[in-house]
Amino acid sequence: MMSAFKLSVPSLLVLALAACAVGPDYKAPQTAPAKLESAAQGNYDRSKMNALWWQQFEDPALNKLVARSLDGNRDLRVAFARLKSARAIRDDVANDIMPVVTSRASSEIGKGQQPGITERRVNSERYDLGLDMAWEVDLFGRIQRQLEASDADQDAAEANLYQLQVTLIAEVVDAYGQLRGAQLREAIARDNLTNQQKSQDITTQLRDAGVGNELDVVRSDARLAAVEATVPQLQAEQTRQRNRIATLLGERPDTLSVDLSPSKLPAIAKALPIGDATQVLRNRPDIRAAERQLAASTARIGVATADLFPRVSLSGFLGFTAGR
Repeated sequence: MMSAFKLSVPSLLVLALAACAVGPDYKAPQTAPAKLESAAQGNYDRSKMNALWWQQFEDPALNKLVARSLDGNRDLRVAFARLKSARAIRDDVANDIMPVVTSRASSEIGKGQQPGITERRVNSERYDLGLDMAWEVDLFGRIQRQLEASDADQDAAEANLYQLQVTLIAEVVDAYGQLRGAQLREAIARDNLTNQQKSQDITTQLRDAGVGNELDVVRSDARLAAVEATVPQLQAEQTRQRNRIATLLGERPDTLSVDLSPSKLPAIAKALPIGDATQVLRNRPDIRAAERQLAASTARIGVATADLFPRVSLSGFLGFTAGR
């Protein structure tokens, strides 16, 4: 019996070293190069890509808004927590590759009879001190496939976090541009309002002097009223965009930490550095997340297949046992 056990242990070790992972091996999909006619004809710098693209506006207020949104947005905090969870799960799965080692220290003291030797109850003592070890032999690659799936899940969570950052920055820049645009249009509307008031005064004076007529005055009043009506609309638009920015920053609208008083409309005076169009598409975080989710699903096919086979585990004790 002992010789059979001695033969089985090396055999199991050989099987463990020669184990193969069941299930399909993941291969990334091959995609054709992107051909974007509009990008080829546009005024873009395709030699490099600048990930901090909003800084091309050279607007300090916008830069502060983006930085504040990345620090205070609640959705980003949730996504980051999911990424930390995926990393913890991956680390837990990686631990399954190694043996589980626990320490043991125990003692037993009692009395008992020894039939055939004496009828007296004698003292008995037993002491154990050492390490218990258990190791699952990954014969069919179950743990390996689980680790592949966990790695892919971690990459997908990281891509989703980056996607949320990209979307958040785009929303902040858009809201900031809408706000500055509404402020500029309000300034123009107020200038027009001043001109229309002067025009109305002149039209009224001409009518009173007998040069003009009442129809000219009515038309001037209508134009003045139309311009006056645009000012509250533009002010309401500014309020909406301020509230939108505050929501993206995770702050209250009345306590915004960035000064949003009227300023010039942000603009980019040079070619945008977008890099190669094909590489830009490959670096899109939503595409990256979908590809990593596909990899995780492929690895889980192997996990499910390996679960159809028996699991083999080795266990043992290394230490000292004494008794009398």
